[in-house]
Amino acid sequence: MELSLDEGVQVHVRYPSDMVTLVSAERLCRYVPATSLPKELGGTQNCNHMDWINTCVNQSTDSNRNSRELSNEFTSDSRALEANRKAVELFKATSLLSKSPSQENHIGDHRTSSACSLDHTNSVPEPRGSSESLNSVGNGDQHKGDSPDGIKVNGVVSSGSELDFEERRGSRPTAVMGNGDALLDQARNLTGDHVSNDADDNSSDEPEDPPPKPPRPSATDSENIPVEEEDYLEAESVHMPDSHGLDMRSLVEYVLTQKQSGIYQEYAAIRAEPPTGTFNASRHKFNLPKNRYADVVCYDHSRVCIPPINGDPFSDYINANYVDGYRQKNAFIAAQGPLPKTYADFWRLVWSENILTVVMTTKCMERNRQKCGQYWPAEKEHMKDYGNFRVTNLNVIRQTDYTITSLLLENTSTDEFRQVTHMQFTAWPDFGTPSSAAAMLHFRKEVRMYQSQAVETMPEPWSGHPGGPPILIHCSAGIGRTGTFCTLDISLSRLEDIGTVDICNTVRKMRSQRAFSIQTPDQYEFCYLALIEYAQTRGMLDGLDLDFNGYEDIESDG
Repeated sequence: MELSLDEGVQVHVRYPSDMVTLVSAERLCRYVPATSLPKELGGTQNCNHMDWINTCVNQSTDSNRNSRELSNEFTSDSRALEANRKAVELFKATSLLSKSPSQENHIGDHRTSSACSLDHTNSVPEPRGSSESLNSVGNGDQHKGDSPDGIKVNGVVSSGSELDFEERRGSRPTAVMGNGDALLDQARNLTGDHVSNDADDNSSDEPEDPPPKPPRPSATDSENIPVEEEDYLEAESVHMPDSHGLDMRSLVEYVLTQKQSGIYQEYAAIRAEPPTGTFNASRHKFNLPKNRYADVVCYDHSRVCIPPINGDPFSDYINANYVDGYRQKNAFIAAQGPLPKTYADFWRLVWSENILTVVMTTKCMERNRQKCGQYWPAEKEHMKDYGNFRVTNLNVIRQTDYTITSLLLENTSTDEFRQVTHMQFTAWPDFGTPSSAAAMLHFRKEVRMYQSQAVETMPEPWSGHPGGPPILIHCSAGIGRTGTFCTLDISLSRLEDIGTVDICNTVRKMRSQRAFSIQTPDQYEFCYLALIEYAQTRGMLDGLDLDFNGYEDIESDG
């Protein structure tokens, strides 16, 4: 029931059935208990409007799990906040949605392909799902957390039986280490009586209240949504060699010509594109508590389904999506930072997907805020149990910009063992992006080296892509720094293969698999500048004038 006051003369009483009754303020007590009305309307309630507003604001701040931590990551920095605002303004001013940028630009005395061709017909794969579902998403700007606000929940995509799960995954080679005697002996010899069983991380990382509930799907909707048997895992990567893109010298000229405002416009056009799929599984009431942020959700068509437990169709959910690499289908799994309640799910994902390398691009705590839970034993010779999995820390190597931890993962229900390398990048600044890409570029090189070595030493020969099983990568929400790392890896792999890069369409294609990847315009800009820095260190830009004076043409109001 709603109340609205008309010039102090009449009160509009609106009931849920949309029936409206007009009554005078004097008669209002006949419809509403006096204890619920303020004194100025004839009640006994002593109300203060400002106190009420403050209470609402405080409750919203404390209880709402929309990506508060995620948005604070860049709104706390005035430069990043200004960058977002300016990007949107520039986008609106140039009306990039109404027409696609020209596919060819004249730079200097030669003709080069545009760095960003927003040709939707040949860049982003057709999403799985009806046009009605896509139309319900809307195409306006998202709020500061890239929230898919207004997404209509029509039902839930569930995995069905465990047999369905295996059929969808297909026959994929496993990396089981037999009885794991050698690794088990190594762990026992290393830890001995000194192995400690850490206490669980209980509630420090848990949201205080559940997010707002979506409309409850009917039983009919949930039962009739089909599980499509699409050969998603067998399809070609969305990142393949093509004629688009620029060589590095042309890319430098493009960036200097576009300047910062042009790069931000490019990002704003990408960000304004509507999602390319549905989010039914993420939005289901049983899965909402498993999401770190209520507005950072997974596409249904690319989400990773972990093996269900005891036939529970909702136990296959984890906030993670397959993301293609360059010429490699499902090269990555982009995931949110695990919550304490999803630690066991995370390790179930690691086991079921044969993960050899876990990449973490955030610290657990930043600016006194919890960004991710401590889902692994951080200290050498410690072990922890997570559901049916036991994780033992075998060794820790701490470098200036990253930490490498060797973990022994035991499936206690089958007595099988595997070794997993955990690689945590610790040099990302609390605000904005790194001033130099050197640390990130070196870290990416290390990740690739460890992944390659792990594939070569698998106890059973790997018959899949030479790149091996997916690399599991996460930050806090799994879209900002995670998307930045994936973009750099894809672009560098393409550069090494055919000598060109296409950041714009790389990001667009990645966002078709992990929604809202690349969270801010400065992260998008960082991808361009990191590639230029890489090319410069490789001697690819020798003799080229790298004068960036005047590049930053966006003035801050501050």
